[in-house]
This record gives sequence, C-alpha cells and structure tokens, in this order.
Amino acid sequence: MPAEDGAPWALMPHSITAESGAALRDLAQAERASRTLEIGLALGIGTLWLCEALEDLEGAQHVTLDPLNRQGFGGTGLRAIREAGIESLVEVVEEESQTELPRMIRERREFDLAYVDGDHRFESAFLDVYFCGRLVRPGGVIIVDDLQLPALRAVLDYFETNMGYERVSGVLPDEYHRDALRRPRGRMAVLRVPVDPPERRWDSYESFGT
Repeated sequence: MPAEDGAPWALMPHSITAESGAALRDLAQAERASRTLEIGLALGIGTLWLCEALEDLEGAQHVTLDPLNRQGFGGTGLRAIREAGIESLVEVVEEESQTELPRMIRERREFDLAYVDGDHRFESAFLDVYFCGRLVRPGGVIIVDDLQLPALRAVLDYFETNMGYERVSGVLPDEYHRDALRRPRGRMAVLRVPVDPPERRWDSYESFGT
C-alpha cells in the first residue's frame, strides 16, 4: 500500500484481512446501510470495503475521521480513497473524534453503521463508542475492532452491561468470544444500538469485567 510520497506501507498489522473486510461489506449490505461512519482511516482498507456496499446506493455517504493519516500513515488512506475514485462518496474529517463526533450530534447527523478503530486507549475508545451510539440510529450497529486489547474489551463490557447494547454473533470471521477457559479470542465484535434503551437511574452503574 503506497503512501502519498510513493513509499510502500505494509498492510499488517495496521489493516484488516480480506475476509474481515468482505464481512464488513456484507454486514453493511445486510443492514441496508447507506450512511456509514468510521473512526480511524489508517491505510484505508476498511473504508474501501465499506464503500463497496455503498457505491451503487443513491445518496449514500461514508464519513471517516482520522487526524493523523498524513502524519502517522504517510497519507496512505487518503491516497487509497483517491485512487479508488470514491472521493465523492467519502467525507474525510482530519480532526479528533472526541471533538468532531459531538459536533455531528449537534448537527443532528445520523448513521446506520459505525466502525470504531481509532485511538485504542480506554478513555478514547469509550468516548468513540458512546458518541457513535448517539449518532447511529436505534437498531443500527457499531463494530468494535482490536478486542485483543484489554482496554477495548472493557469498553465492550461496559456497553453490554450498562447500556443495553446487544452483541450480534455469527457475522464476522474473527469474532471476539471467550473460550471454555474464559480466555479472550478474536478481535472484532458487533454491537446493536438498542431500539428501546433501558431505563436507568441518575446514579445507575453495573460492575463490568474484562
């Protein structure tokens, strides 16, 4: 994968596999998603797969947020979008998600699907999933990547335990789960945003584990 200056970038470990990418595309199609949101452009592979599901839909749009694509990835994702000829389909926001997602909420934007693969520190990933839950329509889905990391597993556990999000199983090849010995396996999970969120007290909190 070439950077803006032509220098080669290895796909791994910064990208998803072709099998996982195809599953993302198929999930977007199954959800009839026409408005998709991505946190973390990186090499642009996830963007290309999601846009395969959108390119023939009238009025479809993919929004991707990444403040560090030029600095951290040599602009590889930006070049991938340009060379794929999908610039009119993709809105690139080169700002931090923690500031841009609240702006989108204020603008009353809405999405059918979000793919979270940005800053992997707990506090940042938590905010990404929280704000995506405000932006994705009730019944829509949020894909969380890199659940081999404890911080991401803690985020997933919180939203399942406290916010009424339900895990969608059987749609991704590298699906996160725990084996018979409770050891974490897999790296991706799909959460469905509740249609009827649970009623919660002002001080509601349920303990969650990783």
